[in-house]
Amino acid sequence: MDAPGLRDGFNLRPHQHAAVARMVQGGNTLLAHPVGAGKTAEMIVGSMELRRTGAIATPAFVVPNHMLDQFSRDINDLYPSAEVLAVTKEDLSPKGRAAFAAKVRSHDWDAVVVTHQSFKAWPLSDEVSIGLQQERLERLREDLTNVQGQGENKTMTKQLEKRLANAEEKAKETQARLDEGRDDHELPFDKAG
Repeated sequence: MDAPGLRDGFNLRPHQHAAVARMVQGGNTLLAHPVGAGKTAEMIVGSMELRRTGAIATPAFVVPNHMLDQFSRDINDLYPSAEVLAVTKEDLSPKGRAAFAAKVRSHDWDAVVVTHQSFKAWPLSDEVSIGLQQERLERLREDLTNVQGQGENKTMTKQLEKRLANAEEKAKETQARLDEGRDDHELPFDKAG
């Protein structure tokens, strides 16, 4: 496999070649190697290949909070000319998240690295949220029908009914925001590019 832009002198091991090829051809891949086998390099090279081939626009890496700097350095070590945007502590506030989202959208980054904490705080648009909520409602209704059909577990039935009622209420609130034409989010994740 040819990986243009990869640092001179860096050679993938055979199992890494196979993992990257699977990522590029398969779409979703579990990298279940032991510690030290090169999973980080596989993720980075695979994502850069997906970007190079046009399969994805911008690779986004969501990493544990303590791994942000290390992961960003790993990308630049493997791809010295890569333009990498990493979230900072200032980007975690609501105003900071909006500015970070604008940075993501305004430039063609080779990679964007965010922490788990910042990713959880980055909302989706109401349109996408409605779609996901509708899928969840369908699954809950199906689960409730299955449990009621068995007729044995009243506790499970009550729990599912409560979860369904909560999900329906949340979906109504989101739909009301959408119907009013307002989206409370400056630049939601799904519109950040």
